[in-house]
Order: sequence, then structure tokens, then C-alpha cells
Amino acid sequence: MTNMQPIVTNYAFYRLRADPLTNSPVPATPGNYANRYFTHGGVPRTFNIVIPTNYSMAVSNPLAFILHGHGQSADAFGALHPGLLIAAQTNNLIVVLPDATEDEHGTGWNNRDPQPGESSIDDVGFLVALIDRLDETLTLNRRRLYAGGFSSGGVMCHFLGARTTNVFAALAAVEASIGAGLGGGPIITNPPAAGPMPVFLLNCTNSCARPYWGGTNDNGSLVTAAIEAVYYWTNANLCAAAMTAITNNIVTSNIERNNACGPKPPANQLQTNQVIIQRWTACSPGTEVMFGFSAVFGGAVG
Repeated sequence: MTNMQPIVTNYAFYRLRADPLTNSPVPATPGNYANRYFTHGGVPRTFNIVIPTNYSMAVSNPLAFILHGHGQSADAFGALHPGLLIAAQTNNLIVVLPDATEDEHGTGWNNRDPQPGESSIDDVGFLVALIDRLDETLTLNRRRLYAGGFSSGGVMCHFLGARTTNVFAALAAVEASIGAGLGGGPIITNPPAAGPMPVFLLNCTNSCARPYWGGTNDNGSLVTAAIEAVYYWTNANLCAAAMTAITNNIVTSNIERNNACGPKPPANQLQTNQVIIQRWTACSPGTEVMFGFSAVFGGAVG
């Protein structure tokens, strides 16, 4: 080969770092935002957030977590309860609906200390870290942070009361128990409460998933009676034995009875639903326990 000229090439090497976008920017203006990402413990998580129309960065704003039930998602739960959006607007409340994670039992919250072989995802740490993340952009009132949940999400609220201190101002647990077994296993009760806490508890007397009187549910798991959660919190709040009770009879129709024991009532048939509210107010300063139960409002998911 002839007429060849040597060519010298000076290569320049560059190192490119690519980080996946796992943390969505926190919205700072009113609106309904879905599927926002936040990574905690190396696990990408999602949440929906509703910022009310009257939100202002100039004042401190209350915030409430709403935790869905077992097998549900933030999207599904929000679609079932459009009143949450109304509550956000009328109470000038920031509402956050986080998503639980998938485990060997389905989508659910890690609402107790993990047993051998169970998921070790730290949902308490996730929710507390999410508050800090949101507070970097939004103006939150750290004395008015709340958590409410349905079924598995309600059990998660009990667990938050045991594993956090001076984080939440009040908790609400709907169709939840203070202790349950897994499959045919023994009941594992909630750890002792970290301190006094105002709580609202609501249970259905005809639920198959969380039997009001306790015992074995329709999945073969043992659960504690609804009143055990009441005693758990009246003890934590050092409440006196005296309480007040109010009974209301409400005539309604077309009430959804999710997974309730017995047949569902025919559509458009008027039903009398008895609602009893028991309230303990002679408790530690700033706390009380309110317990409501009803036969018709609906059953639990899990």
C-alpha cells in the first residue's frame, strides 16, 4: 500500500452521569396533581396531591394524608370518594393520597413491624419523609398534620400513632382493627402508642373482612374486636371511664356495602341505618376519643 499518511487522533473522554428522575417537582399552585414520584429507601413511590384554590404560601396550611385500603390505589380510592376534593376546598386543606406497595399479599401498607420473610419497606419513614419533601415547597402548618385511613390504611394510622411522636395532630381509622393475624397466624397487636393522640374511629357492624365483634374474617385471619381499638386509645389518652353516646336513625338508599356480610339491599330501597357515636372527652389535655359504628355504611377491603 502506498500514499498512506499517518493520522494521529487525540480522543477526549468524558464521564456522563445519568440519574433517573424519581422525585417529581412538588407543585406550588392550587390544583389536582396525580402520580407524583418520590423515592424513599431506594423504592420509587407515588402519590396524588390536591392543593385547594385558596392555598397561599403566605400562611401555614394544614395537610391530611388519606391512606387507601388493601388492594386499592390512591387513584381508585380518590375516584370512590370525590368528597375528599370538596373537603380540601371547603376546609382549605392540602390532601395527599399516597400509594402503598405491592407485597406477597397484594397492595397494602406495612402497618406493623415486619415478621420474618415479610416486606421490610418502611411506610412510616416514607410518610414522614414525604411531609419533609412537601414542606420544602409548600408552606405547611406542622402542628396541623393529620392522617386518616380505610381498612389497611386505617391500621396504618394506628401504627403511625405508635411509631411517631409530635408529627400528627390527630388520626382517623375507618374499618380498621388494632390487631390482626396473617392467614391462620396468631393476632399481632399494635405496639403501644407513642403518646396521647386525638382519634376518630369508625366501624361497620356487618363487615366480613373486619368483624365488629372480632374473630375469624372471610379470609381466615383473626382480628380483634372494634372496641379493642377504642380501649387502646382511651388508655393511651388516659381517658376517664365516663363517655357520652348519641344515637341517630338515618333513612337512606343506595348505600354501598363493600364486602358486607349478608345480601346487599335492593337498589333505591329506603333503609333505616342506626349510627351510634360514643365520645370520651375527659382525657389528656387536647385529646379525645370518638367511636362511631353503624350497620349499613359499608364494609372493609382488607
